[in-house]
Amino acid sequence: MKAPARLFANVRHTRMAARIFAFAGAYALTAACGGNLLSDTTIDPKSPIAAEAAKVANARTAFPKFSDIPAAPTDVRAPRAFGLAAADTVRSRDDIVRATEPSTWTLQGGDSTNAFATQARTAAGPQIAPADPAVTEAFARELRKRATPPPPPKR
Repeated sequence: MKAPARLFANVRHTRMAARIFAFAGAYALTAACGGNLLSDTTIDPKSPIAAEAAKVANARTAFPKFSDIPAAPTDVRAPRAFGLAAADTVRSRDDIVRATEPSTWTLQGGDSTNAFATQARTAAGPQIAPADPAVTEAFARELRKRATPPPPPKR
């Protein structure tokens, strides 16, 4: 038979004691980290930046205060307005995708396709006749005669 732990008075106290000892141990381990370990460091005088580092370390400058933080801008739209603008952008995107789907691109009427093709041919200029294959082959033969093969690799 297994009796529930709540029936035993010492069970709760041992858990509480274990927690207290765990927190105390963690505190003891981190307490040593509280000191300023860099307060007694020295700069190597042979270092090329020794003079500059000493000057910066000993400089007494004014640090910014919380009062120096500028006030929040008032000309910014409210967060709800950003959400509405984002929703408008998503709606516009969906409209563009819907309007440019593949099935929506058609040329109206039978003559418009031919008119488009004729206009494209006119814009491209006159059609050039293909080169004579005999002339091309003669040119390639001349280049092969003049070509010098690469030297063999050195071994």
